[in-house]
Amino acid sequence: MSTAENDTKAQAAAILEQQLEATYPNFDADMRRSLASMGASIATRKPEEAAEVKATPEKLPAAAKILQFPLPFGDDTRASSNVMARCALFAPVNERAHFKDYAVVGNVDGYLIEWKGEQLNQDDHDTLLQLIKMALHKPFGVDVVQSVNAVLKGLGRQTRQTQRQQFFREVDRLMSGTIRVTPKGGASYGGHLINDIVTPQDQQTEPQFKRFFSYQLNPKLAKHYENSAYTLIDWQDRVKLKGRGGEFAKWLQLFIESHAQQYPHRVETIRQLFGPSYCGRDSILAKRICGKRIKLKRSRTFLPIHWRW
Repeated sequence: MSTAENDTKAQAAAILEQQLEATYPNFDADMRRSLASMGASIATRKPEEAAEVKATPEKLPAAAKILQFPLPFGDDTRASSNVMARCALFAPVNERAHFKDYAVVGNVDGYLIEWKGEQLNQDDHDTLLQLIKMALHKPFGVDVVQSVNAVLKGLGRQTRQTQRQQFFREVDRLMSGTIRVTPKGGASYGGHLINDIVTPQDQQTEPQFKRFFSYQLNPKLAKHYENSAYTLIDWQDRVKLKGRGGEFAKWLQLFIESHAQQYPHRVETIRQLFGPSYCGRDSILAKRICGKRIKLKRSRTFLPIHWRW
């Protein structure tokens, strides 16, 4: 390539990088430069070079993988990972514990699931379900940008300051806590449910067009949302599960719908799903789930299921 061609390509790359930075200010700098360089190469390519490339197309890089679900995924449904739904990663509790070390939250389908950090509950799960919904058809490795109000409305919540602060606390827990997944006979993986977040904390003084929230889903957990590894749940039914017993009803909804075949469960069976270190004899969860069947009975009124006692 001649000096003139190199100069033209460098100028094109600089312009493209400026455009990317203006449009996506939170985009990774290295990724931005790579895309700008790639775009400049394509823009300045000679016709004969372009024809040669078309004859031998390159594979998309891993970072450009799209999270797509094979079934229709409209506003009335949300995608829930079966592994996450069948354990206590998102516990049916209101009072949160804090785990300084990894605590077992379940052993499901050959996966040992552990969590370290502030305890997650069903409100946190609702938020993750909504963020996954809003990340559909977005490439991994880039920020997903949404207005805070759009996320709250999708969750069926009001858009007042109280609900905004609640949402920011939930995404902070999803980002700061660490999940460790160990398949039977395999190596453990530790990471975050959300890789990073950008929250508009000064939204009271910022103009409306700047009140946006951005996040990145962890692409290494994508396999738990592939093929038969996830379940589409009825979102409208879920948002109706409120009040006393609602947290248990929400957990039971995901647990039940994640199974293609329904069958009765004993209370002791439900207890074992949470793992010994998470639902010990003296833990809050043990007292709430294992020692008070009235809680499960109250949740039962929300859901069309059959229990054996």
